[in-house]
Amino acid sequence: HLDYWLKVDSGMHRLGLSIESLNTVLENIDSCSPATTLMSHFSNAERKDETSNQLQMQCFKSALAQRDGKADYQLSLSNSAALLRHNDAANYQQWQSAQLDNYPISSEYIRPGIMLYGADPLEEANAASQSLFPVMTLAAPILAIRTIKTGETVGYNGNWQAKRESVIATIGAGYGDGYPRHAPNGTPVIIHGQRVPLTGNVSMDTISVDITDLIAQGINVEAGDNAELWGENLAANEVAKLSETIAYELFTGISQRVARILV
Repeated sequence: HLDYWLKVDSGMHRLGLSIESLNTVLENIDSCSPATTLMSHFSNAERKDETSNQLQMQCFKSALAQRDGKADYQLSLSNSAALLRHNDAANYQQWQSAQLDNYPISSEYIRPGIMLYGADPLEEANAASQSLFPVMTLAAPILAIRTIKTGETVGYNGNWQAKRESVIATIGAGYGDGYPRHAPNGTPVIIHGQRVPLTGNVSMDTISVDITDLIAQGINVEAGDNAELWGENLAANEVAKLSETIAYELFTGISQRVARILV
């Protein structure tokens, strides 16, 4: 006997058997080795509007109806967002049972992804998603500090111009390390627990930030000090949104040249 899962295309149209073909496929293979788990995947679980999720559940319910009484299936439907949007497992289970008309299932596998990184996937945060804690900090050292005059520019193409005499810190991380190339001026970076704004275009190996206000507060900033690019004090989601991307891309885009330190 071989245990295996079958994926049902409930509306995302990426992978999986169509509802129309599912029964035929299962009839052909059940005699050899019945599937133990039917799975699907939500395409819009993170959205506040639940319409898409409900439509996919209706589609999945029709797949189960084809097999009613023929097998005792485990299910696997939910990713991080589908679970978190209901605040806890009990509320999720109630919603799932209602959507599937209390179809008897032996168990369900939840497939958490982004929540394992401590990032909130929901369009509108709730108590459960806000309780997540980042498990990763991307940090890099300050390489150099310099003072520039009013009107001078920083970085490629002079994309940032000083409106006052400014103190600029250059940090040893760039898009070659996985920092988002399209992070705009003003994207926050954390130095000594304080937010400082990104200045100028992201380079391959470096970024620059304006630390003028830190110096004015009497905070001592030196080459070798660490800067937090995202992590405990700065959500990756915030950096991603400003960079017009998603936290998933930031997490998977950190290059091999970045040292991984487990703590």
